[in-house]
Amino acid sequence: MTQTDNAIEAELWAIYLGLKWAYHQGNRKLLLLSDSKQAVEWLNEQHVILGDCGTLIKWCKDWLEKDWSVIVEHIPREENAAADWLAREAPRRLCDWIDLHHPPKEVRDILCANIETFVSANVSH
Repeated sequence: MTQTDNAIEAELWAIYLGLKWAYHQGNRKLLLLSDSKQAVEWLNEQHVILGDCGTLIKWCKDWLEKDWSVIVEHIPREENAAADWLAREAPRRLCDWIDLHHPPKEVRDILCANIETFVSANVSH
């Protein structure tokens, strides 16, 4: 994976690699949640984004336009604790990619709480 000190670029790389992985796993319906409002706005906009992240955004959009249904939404950081745990854990691993088919024990409770919070917030709207 590409190394970067830019937080938005790191988020976009994670989204790009996650979309690619999910598609190749055979998923055809995906809810992509990101705590980066900027990334979500760029991915949902119809016009071309220029600048440092322009190419990476185009690559993400190319994956979004494939034959599947992907919803891209913003999730507040405090409701995204599972992703934050995984991001903090990643530097401790000695490889670039870990293919998790089941969440680690440490993140299962966090993930369930995230899902309950997200579902209850969206049902009430």
